[in-house]
This record gives sequence, structure tokens and C-alpha cells, in this order.
Amino acid sequence: MTYLALGCTALLAFVFAASALGKIRSPGEFRASLPRLVPVPAALAGPLAGAVIAVEGLTALLLALPVTRPAGLWLALALTLAFCGVVEHAVRQGAGIPCRCFGASSAPLGRRHLVRNGVLAASALTALLTGGARGADPAGVAVALAGAACAALLVVRFDDVVELFA
Repeated sequence: MTYLALGCTALLAFVFAASALGKIRSPGEFRASLPRLVPVPAALAGPLAGAVIAVEGLTALLLALPVTRPAGLWLALALTLAFCGVVEHAVRQGAGIPCRCFGASSAPLGRRHLVRNGVLAASALTALLTGGARGADPAGVAVALAGAACAALLVVRFDDVVELFA
């Protein structure tokens, strides 16, 4: 695995783990926002919320294990593209639906969230295309993981960073 692939994979694992944990910490807000995001009856919002949290957690787990990493990358790519569709739908509605991507947040979904999800999709695709090398140096691995952790922090706190510079 190249350092680039390792960094992209770790970024995705950190982000999906943070997303699942954030939604677990504030399940009511996420569940309540679902009927406004996707055409689902309110009665199905709870099971759908649980399914999204479970799939995000599963994605993080698959990405963390070398034997399941390719499946995790494909799942991460599919999820980020699906989330792009949900965000685009919400933006077109113009209803100012809050981003519950990482739990309780009041920032409304916008085009910037499409950019964020596009970057995550590109990370998954990059890892899929560059992940063939073996025999990584421990120092290189440490740098790739540290870079991924910093990038994940920026992704998770994206709305705060945007507001800081706006």
C-alpha cells in the first residue's frame, strides 16, 4: 500500500468513525432530519437512522482491516456519492436543512458539503487506484497516519472552519 493510499484510507476510516459516533451521541437530531432529507415516512426515520449509523461504522471497520480494505473503500465511495445526492436534493429544496453529518449541528447543508463529500469520494477512488504497494517504512506510515488524522479533523470540523474564514 502506498503512503498516499494509506493516508486516504485512514482519512476515510477516521471520518466514518467520527460520523457514526457523532450520530450515536445525538440520535434524535439525525433521526428528525431524515424525513426532510430523503423521501421516507417519519415512521421509517428511526430504522433508517440506525441503518446509516451501522453502515458508517461498518465502513470504518472494513477500512481498518487489511483483508477487508478494498470492500471498505468501495463502500466508502458508494456512501460518499449517495451523500452527495442527498445534499444536492436538500440544497435544491432550499429549506436550510441542518447538517447532521457528524451529530448535532445547526449549519445548513450547502454546496460546501458537496465539495467535502466530493473530496472524500476522491480519496476513496485514489486509495483504490494506488493501493498496491507493500513493504512500507514505519516512519512513512506514521507520517501518513498523522496527516490523515489532521485532514480528518478538518473534515469533521469543516463547518467551523468555513465559518471561521467567512
